[in-house]
Amino acid sequence: MKPHDDIRNVPFLKILPIVIAGIITADNLTLPVWATTTTAVVAFIAAATLHGRRIAGDISLVLFIFLFSACSATLNKPRLLLPYGEELAVIMSISDTEPPSGRWCKYTATVHEFRIAAPTGKARLPTDMHINDNTDSWQKADEKVILRTDTAIHLRPGMKLVATGHASAIGSGEYADYGRLMQRRGYGCAFWIDRRQKIEPLPTAVHSPTVLAGKMRTAAAERLSRLHLSPGSAQTVSAMSIGVRGKMPSALRKDYGITGASHLLAVSGLHVGIVMMLANLLLWPLAALRHGHIIKNVAAIILIWCYAMLTGLSPSVVRAAAMFSGAQLALAASRPAARANILLATASLMLLIRPGYLYDVSFQLSFAAVAGIFALYRPLYGAVRSRYRLPNALWSVFMVGLSATIATMPLAAHYFGRLPLIGIIINPPLILSANIIVLVGITWIILPAEFLNRAVAGLLEWTARFQNDLISFCADMPWAYIPFRPNGWTTAAIYAAMATVFILVKYRHSGNSHKSPASQIRYPDGDAPYV
Repeated sequence: MKPHDDIRNVPFLKILPIVIAGIITADNLTLPVWATTTTAVVAFIAAATLHGRRIAGDISLVLFIFLFSACSATLNKPRLLLPYGEELAVIMSISDTEPPSGRWCKYTATVHEFRIAAPTGKARLPTDMHINDNTDSWQKADEKVILRTDTAIHLRPGMKLVATGHASAIGSGEYADYGRLMQRRGYGCAFWIDRRQKIEPLPTAVHSPTVLAGKMRTAAAERLSRLHLSPGSAQTVSAMSIGVRGKMPSALRKDYGITGASHLLAVSGLHVGIVMMLANLLLWPLAALRHGHIIKNVAAIILIWCYAMLTGLSPSVVRAAAMFSGAQLALAASRPAARANILLATASLMLLIRPGYLYDVSFQLSFAAVAGIFALYRPLYGAVRSRYRLPNALWSVFMVGLSATIATMPLAAHYFGRLPLIGIIINPPLILSANIIVLVGITWIILPAEFLNRAVAGLLEWTARFQNDLISFCADMPWAYIPFRPNGWTTAAIYAAMATVFILVKYRHSGNSHKSPASQIRYPDGDAPYV
C-alpha cells in the first residue's frame, strides 16, 4: 500500500487542513459575508458540475470548503455591542455557573437587550420606557458575556433577569492574550454586577440544551456533596466526574500540571471512553433480543450524550461524545471503524459548527491524545506483548497512557512551558484511579442509594486521596519535568517530524509484511498485528 492510497481512504485528512485555513483567514481578515457566501455557492455548483474533471472539480471543491469554513467563522464571531465605561441596564439569561472564586461568582450569560441605565440606577423593562424619555432606548444585543457577580448574589442556569452593571474588555495588558482567546471562544466582553447595583429575576425562564446541561450538572454536584468527602477528595471527584473544578487548590492544580496529569481534571476523551465502556457492559444483554443490536447501540449513544449533558456540554466533552458516537455507529454497522477518518471528520464538523474550538487548548490536547492513541498504541503494545493475559492487560493500560502522553507533549510544552517526564511512569496507576473515580462517581449520581453512602464515600475518598498524594509526591521530584517552551512554528515542526517518522516506519513495515508470512499471524485473542 502506498501513502497516497491511505490518503484516498481517509478523505478528511485533506479536508481538515482546508477547514482550518478558512477559519484562520476569517479570523485575521474582515470578509464580507454575502460575497463569501455567494462565492461558496458558486464554487459548490462548479464542483458538482465538474465532478468528472479531476483538476477543475478538485479546485472548485477545495474553494467551496475553504469559503464555507471562512463564512462560518465570520458568522460565529462575537457581537461586540455593549459600550464600556457606562452603567448599563441589561436583560440577560444565565446558561452556566461555576463555583465562587474569591469575592466574585462567575457565570456564562447572554445579554439579549441593553440600554444606558436611568440616572437613579434602576433598570427598567422595555414596557416602561416612556417613564423617562432621557434614557436611551432598548437595543438588541444577543452578546455572550462572562458575568461576574458579588458572592452575595446567587443565580441559577435558565434564569432570565434584568440588572444594572457595567461592561469591560476581557483581559488587558499582560492578560490581552486571554482576552483574545475568550473572544475566539465566542465571548464578547465581561459584565460586572456588585452588591450596590440592581438585579431583578424575571418570571420567564430560558430553555436550551446548554441551560438544561447546566441544571443537570448543578444537580449532580449536589448529589456528590451528600458523600461528605474531604475537601481535596471532593474537588478531585467533582472535577473528574462532572467537570466542576473551580474550588481546587492552586497548589494541587499546579502539581497536576507538572506531572502532565491535567487531562484527568478536564473531562474529555478518557472520561467519555470510560462511560462508553460502562454503557456497552451494562447493555450487552440487549443484543440477545430481536433488533437488540440496534437498541443496544442507540441506547449507548444516548448514554454518552447524557453524560455530556451532565458535564455541562464543554467543548472537550462534546468533541469526545461526537467521536465515540461515530465509533459506536461504526460498530453498529458491523464494519471495521475507520478510526482516523472518524477523528478527522469529527474535528472538521465541530470546527464548521464552532470555529472558535480551533483555539481551545482542551480541544487541541484532546485530539492530539486520541490521534496519538490511534497511531502509536498498536506498535508500542506489539513491541512488549506476551502470551499471558494479565501482563498484556497491564501493558495495554500503560501503552494507552504512553501513546497519549507522547502525542500531547509538544502541545503541553508550548502552552505550559514544561515537558512532564514523570507522567510517562505514573500513567498506569492514574488511568486505573480515573476509571474507579469516574465509574463510581457517575453510578452514585444516577443511583444515590443512601445505604451505599458509606461504602461509596470510602472508595472514592481512598482513590482520590491516593491519586492526589501520588501526584503531589511525584511533582516534588527534581526530574519531574524539563523547562521547555517551543513557539508555534517549532511545535508544528515537531509534529511534522513525528508524522514523518511514523509514516516512514509504517510503510517500511508494510513493505516487509508482503515478504514475511509471519507478519500475517494473528494473536490468540484476535488482535491483528499493526500494519
